[in-house]
Amino acid sequence: ENSCPSGNIILCPDGSCVGSPSQCSSNSQNNDCNLQCYDGRCVNYYSECLSVFTASSRPAAPLSFGSEAAVASDHPHHQIALQAFVPPACPSGKYRCSDGYCVPYAQRDIQCPVVPRCPEATPYRCESGQCAASSGACASSSCPANTVACTDGTCRPKGDCPRFDGCDVNQYMCWEEQRCVFDSSQCKNNTLSYSNTFVTDPRLQQIGVCTDNCNRDMRSRLVVATIPSGATGTVPVIDDPIVGQAVRLSIPAGALNTTNSNAKYFYTVTASDSQLRSANNFVRREYFSNLGPMIPYSRTVLSAPFYCWVSANVRAITLNITITAELDRNYPHSANDICLATLDQYGNWRCLYPTVRDRRANPLSLSNGVATGSFDKCGTIGSAGTLYAFIYTPGDSDNQSNNDVFSTLQRWWPVVALGCIFFALVVVFLVYYCYRKLRYRSKYKAEVQKNKDKQIELERMKEVGAAGGNVGGKEAAQMENNPLQITIDNVNNLQNMLPSDENRKKRFEREEDVKRKRQDYINSLEEENKKLLDLVENLKGELGGGEDIGVI
Repeated sequence: ENSCPSGNIILCPDGSCVGSPSQCSSNSQNNDCNLQCYDGRCVNYYSECLSVFTASSRPAAPLSFGSEAAVASDHPHHQIALQAFVPPACPSGKYRCSDGYCVPYAQRDIQCPVVPRCPEATPYRCESGQCAASSGACASSSCPANTVACTDGTCRPKGDCPRFDGCDVNQYMCWEEQRCVFDSSQCKNNTLSYSNTFVTDPRLQQIGVCTDNCNRDMRSRLVVATIPSGATGTVPVIDDPIVGQAVRLSIPAGALNTTNSNAKYFYTVTASDSQLRSANNFVRREYFSNLGPMIPYSRTVLSAPFYCWVSANVRAITLNITITAELDRNYPHSANDICLATLDQYGNWRCLYPTVRDRRANPLSLSNGVATGSFDKCGTIGSAGTLYAFIYTPGDSDNQSNNDVFSTLQRWWPVVALGCIFFALVVVFLVYYCYRKLRYRSKYKAEVQKNKDKQIELERMKEVGAAGGNVGGKEAAQMENNPLQITIDNVNNLQNMLPSDENRKKRFEREEDVKRKRQDYINSLEEENKKLLDLVENLKGELGGGEDIGVI
């Protein structure tokens, strides 16, 4: 197991210990190279690295990456045609990097280089990996089935493309905005609206975008540092021969709590645009009118983003690690509008101190374009790393009380929500209660008025009789609850049905005439009956006389 002494804590790929990554032999050679292949060649496109290939792997570091055959020392020196192609296969479980190395598949984002962005003169990325002025300048290219064109000119399964800066294949880089589009007509140039002075509540168009020599775009390969137990360790994440240590970390003595006495390792590697362009930087609601709901990537990231890990024997980081980084200052941001941020579980930017209150309690130090912050978490090597970068996200606003209220609502929103629901239920109950009370009161008044009308009608009936009882009444008086009673209207109707005196007299005369005729008929019947009785008596008499003379 390799371990470096205090003062030279950087472990180079060849196993040597130096004070900074730039002193490693692999980084000190060919500094003028645009891109360097696995065999040391300088090329313009990574696709050229695979034109002549000999399987090899990086020297083993404490990551236990393993080793393969050494790089061939003698080989032809020529380029391949600028068309997409399937890269040469690596041994099982290995991944072919753009520069030709084979590395463990799980460590491809740590070990493999980042494909650089296309320059301003040729901002369009062809499927062959070539950069051109427009899509029309690209050579015809296609990939086999189940593969896609990658930015290094290779054809790989979807999801296996290497990391890249700038834009993906078949995309155009809008240089002024550093934005990726499919057609150059979608680009806008707002450079005339950039502000050189600080604006309290700037519009998005006033915030300048860095396009060249940006700290945001600085990249470095994997940095491995052995952290001493009794001394502070300084880890340069970015160690550029021209700019210097643009990002460096200071790890206090005893900050890494380990499970054993083995050497403690700290790893860093810079992130790429392809890993971060999809991350959203949401802003607070009070800034929507000026900035929109989110700030684009080119205006979000101000320093070189990087991932960090610790070795498996580190249990926890018990003391804060201090980060110092150079920032892009195309717009003079206030320290209140800058924070040290990471990615949350959804892949979106989040400040380590997200609320206004947290930022006040942990203010950011900003001096001469250099920001200083601290963090206490890194991933464990072999798992996902933890990303950090200084970003622009407005903090304080003019109306500070609004910020305090908003922060309070964010913290206590469940209680506020339950309170609002309870209040709404109380209001609904009160409205329903009042509605029922008013309805019952209306019905009660109607019943009282109805009873009053009935009393008035009864009084009138007593005075003028049933026919005048309802004169002037609003409705027919109806006796309730007794089916034997009749309504006043029925009484009036019956009275109207009575005949007049003349009709009644005629009717009486007709009745008398009928009675007379009936009596006459009765009298005639009685006479006939009398006659019959007399006849019967005569017959009886005659019959009685016959008996006396013996006829019968």
